[in-house]
Amino acid sequence: MTTLTGLAIDVETGGLDPDTCALLRVGVVEVHHGRVVDEHDWRVMPAPGLDMDPEALRINRWAPYPYAMFERDVIHLLSLLAKRLPDDTPHATIGHNVAWDIAVLRALTRRNRCPTITLPHRFADSAVLALPLQLSGEIQSRRLDDLVPAVLGRPRSPEAHMSPLVDAHDSLDVVMALCERYIR
Repeated sequence: MTTLTGLAIDVETGGLDPDTCALLRVGVVEVHHGRVVDEHDWRVMPAPGLDMDPEALRINRWAPYPYAMFERDVIHLLSLLAKRLPDDTPHATIGHNVAWDIAVLRALTRRNRCPTITLPHRFADSAVLALPLQLSGEIQSRRLDDLVPAVLGRPRSPEAHMSPLVDAHDSLDVVMALCERYIR
């Protein structure tokens, strides 16, 4: 079993440019030594003037939420989660196309004039780890919709396209399964 430690993250946005898109939701799964210890599904109040593409809102089933947090709260809470990761093992930021999530979070800190979120510098990306499967013809694409059934042997949840928490869990599960496969 893998001893992966880190934060699995997925963000849902209102556009495709990290610098101008509204952050809508964030899913985070905290894993210590291969075991899930906490999870978070945060709804975010989009800052005024940011991209809110109607198609992105429809896909994410976004609607105003009275108890949504502000972008600054997301930055603060993510930094706190990263600080509480155990010190006895290397940490990773886990996700699917995790570079996108990191770009959105970095843009978030810039526009809120906050210190950079100190997330683990090592990335464990399910899309990157699945490249050998695609090259060998085992999978057609590296989309989570294709990876979850091929790697985990189960269908994706019907909530997968509306929940960043489901995507964070699926990314974590695929990363852990592929690490196990490659280590053997």
